[in-house]
Amino acid sequence: MKKFFKIFFINILLIFAIILSAEIICICITFKIQNWENFKFKEHITRIIKSYTNHKYFEEYDFRPVAIGKNNKKPIVIVGCSYAYGLGLDENETISAVLSDKTDRTVYNLGVIATSVREILYIFRNDDLRNKLLNNQNNFEYVIYPYISNHRYRLYTDIKPYTYSPYFKETENGLEYYEKNKLIVNSYIYKKFLDWKYSEIYYTEAFRLMCVYLKEINKEIKKHYPNTKFVVLVYEDYLNEKWNILEKEGIIIVKVKDIANIDVKSPEYTISPKDFHPNAKAWQVIVPVLAKELNL
Repeated sequence: MKKFFKIFFINILLIFAIILSAEIICICITFKIQNWENFKFKEHITRIIKSYTNHKYFEEYDFRPVAIGKNNKKPIVIVGCSYAYGLGLDENETISAVLSDKTDRTVYNLGVIATSVREILYIFRNDDLRNKLLNNQNNFEYVIYPYISNHRYRLYTDIKPYTYSPYFKETENGLEYYEKNKLIVNSYIYKKFLDWKYSEIYYTEAFRLMCVYLKEINKEIKKHYPNTKFVVLVYEDYLNEKWNILEKEGIIIVKVKDIANIDVKSPEYTISPKDFHPNAKAWQVIVPVLAKELNL
């Protein structure tokens, strides 16, 4: 019996060591891929350790400051991922800053790096968080969401590096929020598992689910801000989806390729030849024609 327990204990230690080693490998891979802030590996580990005890989907440093305009026109809200946030850009180069500069309006930037429409829906359903981020304002003209094709993939994965994403499941009554085990969703093994599991997604289904989320977001916007219009700014859509499905719901679809004569993948408009995030010049070209399209 003692021999059995000894073997059992040794096997448990081996399994734990294998899992720990795999977690460390995944953490190192993530550091190499996602180190956009150019901080040290020690800071990377510190943030990861903190994430295991964190119970929030967002941190204060996730958001850009508000771009303050001088006129009294209704403010505008930008939502989305790193494209909306302005990864690799200075504060005055982001879509929100340029839009505020061109229209002289106040623009709130709720873009968060490595997120999807799940986070947008969560923000608009969470009264305390939404009011805090929007300074208790309740009279917006537009909520603008820059969309990229990869967002459909993110509906199935969790790529946020130091916090985790909210989860929703489809029910008869729409999308219902639920919480996953914090220890599991913060694990980098789990993140890589999701990455592998959903590496090949049936695109028709993914777009259908994306539309479900966008319709839910539109409903939440109308619920809290009845006169606010929801705009999907299709920054790129390599699959040429049928967006008229959403236009029937009152969602405004604006395609960059229709309003701006640019190739968004050209090095002229990206932060690097291998990184297709929009650079400062891209927003300087796109924002004026977007403002004209929306009559801002």
